[in-house]
Amino acid sequence: STIVVRARGAVTAAGLVERAASTTTSRFDLERAELGGTAEVDHGFGVITLEGVRSAAPASAMGIDGNSLVARVRHAAVGGRWRGAAALAIEGAIGVVADPWISTHDVDRERMLGRPLVEDAGVIAASDLGLAARIALGDALALAVMIGNGEGARDVERNRGKSTSVVLTARRAVAEVGELALHLYGRDGSFGPGAARSHRLGGAATWHHGRGAAGVELVRAWGVDAQTDATGLAVSAWADVPLPARLGLAARGDRLIVDGPTTSVTTWRTAAAAWYALAAGVRVELAVEVERASGADAPIPGAAGATDATRGLLRATGSFEGTP
Repeated sequence: STIVVRARGAVTAAGLVERAASTTTSRFDLERAELGGTAEVDHGFGVITLEGVRSAAPASAMGIDGNSLVARVRHAAVGGRWRGAAALAIEGAIGVVADPWISTHDVDRERMLGRPLVEDAGVIAASDLGLAARIALGDALALAVMIGNGEGARDVERNRGKSTSVVLTARRAVAEVGELALHLYGRDGSFGPGAARSHRLGGAATWHHGRGAAGVELVRAWGVDAQTDATGLAVSAWADVPLPARLGLAARGDRLIVDGPTTSVTTWRTAAAAWYALAAGVRVELAVEVERASGADAPIPGAAGATDATRGLLRATGSFEGTP
């Protein structure tokens, strides 16, 4: 049997100037650093992805060697694939498996304007310790199911329950129109030693064409982090339009509402960018990002931080994939 290895890597780095609370600051950030790959032999495969993160949590003063960047496991799973008649394909894996909803973003949208809102705000973890399965009929229809601990990759199981996520995807390519995709999402889950509820319901639609791409997403959350009484609503829309001479424009708008028992926090974020493609998968962009919040004086524990800020960014993004 022949082993086929495919490597993947992604890096996003930025320099930015930020105006917040009547103060202007500047800094350089490493927004994304991922390295991994897949090894396949016959019907079996293994996948591993490492990502770079800051070692100190947002509320912590110290991490490893100050607040160093460290590598952690994003995906690490082993499984198998089978193909049947009529373009039927079945796949299963166990380990640190990718969340099926975050996986739709990896396929359907550029990450040049940052991570998906639901991942960035901690509404949905990128992966979990568990079992994942996917059944597909060609590219037209797919059903993905994940049963996991519900703690993400950051912790062990801390309650007796398991979390189940289901994503149904339908795609259709129409001549002169492009490819249209519809995703439906549901999750029944629990989180933490107190088995706080962690339920999700959402949907997304995307459009891809040689002339551009766009998408919209809505996710409703019952339970935000360990706050079982908090509810959230995440709405996001994006567009990416290539222009002649390797130039292009991109825009994104996010709105996150987190309601607690006694207070509510609403955050809006709008970003626009002009980009230049250095090569396939490699872009440099100039972007402006505006973030505004209401209820910032009464934050909800576990909710994403709310702030008023305006940022100018010089960002470079590279995604690489191939066989060594």
